[in-house]
Amino acid sequence: MADAKLAAEIAGKLGNGAYVGGETPSAADVKLFNQLLGEGNSHLHRWVKSMASYTADERAAWKAVKPAKDAVKVSVSGDAPAAAAAAAPEKKVAKSAAVVEVALKAGADGAKLQKLIKQIKVEGLDFGKFTGGKDTLKWEPVVEDGKVEKQDLLDMTQGFKNYVVAEKTKVASWKSL
Repeated sequence: MADAKLAAEIAGKLGNGAYVGGETPSAADVKLFNQLLGEGNSHLHRWVKSMASYTADERAAWKAVKPAKDAVKVSVSGDAPAAAAAAAPEKKVAKSAAVVEVALKAGADGAKLQKLIKQIKVEGLDFGKFTGGKDTLKWEPVVEDGKVEKQDLLDMTQGFKNYVVAEKTKVASWKSL
């Protein structure tokens, strides 16, 4: 990280829980996340998550890759040059329908959990419908392939530890539309 002081400050805040404010996500987490990575940069967010899944040793072993001759140069803001963007043919967006079975902790408020999940902003995610009973919340989102993966859906639910039994929560089905 370019600013070691900021990195140490963030690490200190996260030392007491999974999120800046403790065990559940808050507006402070959103503010810090957007401050670090920018708002609406879903590709950058996915890349950071992917890179963080590798150890430092694994990343150090990677070899340099030469860019393709026809690669589009992209600015830090994520904007492609106008000529390249105009020349690209429109692609049909591939989507999938999922069913996520969220196991609720005893006494957990499924309606409140639903509201919390819907507060998470993810590009390429249509929340779909939620149904549920006393022990389970069934969530049926529709996602854009390549933008939202099965693990993303699990992360969105399992992070609410006060509501969810993480080890019993699963993506029960995933079908291409």
